[in-house]
Amino acid sequence: MFDQDPYLNTLTVDERDTIIRYLTDLYDGVFSPQSIENHFISYVGFESSESLIELLLQQVPEKSKILDIGCGFGTFVLAARAHSYDAFGIEPAAFEVEIARKRLGRLCPTAPAEAVFRIASADEINDDVPTFDAITLWNVVEHIPDTSKLFQKCHSLLKPGGKLFIICPNYFAWRDEAHYHLPWSPVDFCFASRFVNKCVKLGRNPEYFLNGIVTVTNWGVLQMLHRLKFSFMDFSGLNYSVAPRLSVSSICNFARFYFPFKQSICLIATKDS
Repeated sequence: MFDQDPYLNTLTVDERDTIIRYLTDLYDGVFSPQSIENHFISYVGFESSESLIELLLQQVPEKSKILDIGCGFGTFVLAARAHSYDAFGIEPAAFEVEIARKRLGRLCPTAPAEAVFRIASADEINDDVPTFDAITLWNVVEHIPDTSKLFQKCHSLLKPGGKLFIICPNYFAWRDEAHYHLPWSPVDFCFASRFVNKCVKLGRNPEYFLNGIVTVTNWGVLQMLHRLKFSFMDFSGLNYSVAPRLSVSSICNFARFYFPFKQSICLIATKDS
């Protein structure tokens, strides 16, 4: 598997082992050993980023300036730069940024690694002047306590017509919780203690859920973005900011996009130009 992934090949064997230990400690009582391995392959490797890069190529011209918030070990930014995007990443975890900088240095020794990858949260970015053509939030929104403030910051950082890409779990849905992979329902959204008790009974540590998860919802995200006057698209490029055409397919698409119980929130929000 490693030999087939160009981004995992940017890591030494010792670094891979160190990252696995780091993830094991970070998700102690949350992820199983198999989930840790899957997470490593998907998010440190290229597996997860491949489809995201294809989406970016469809929606944003090459050479555009991109910001990946919560960039982790930097794979998406590395892949975006390989496709001629002027891509940057911010991440509050210093260890992950250190690894991302090393990987960039090996792939492109002349790149300014400390400028490309910064140890920072979204709050710490200067937004005096709109800077970015696109901002990506790949499975990050559910980890940032003040969702509304996050979207306001993204709005300030985007140029007119800039696009905000979002993927995150919808916590008003019947699904497996995205991190513990235990059954979740809208009842758990209303009574979070129910899920905490479930974790305890199964010998799982609920601290990560209590301190690291924000139970965002599809309607909640859409409402906050609407207040900032973003327009909406799904990943196929269909526009959902105007009334649907009087056709069965159009009405069904709108119903799916706004469905409160959909399992995941996947959308592109465009800033007014």
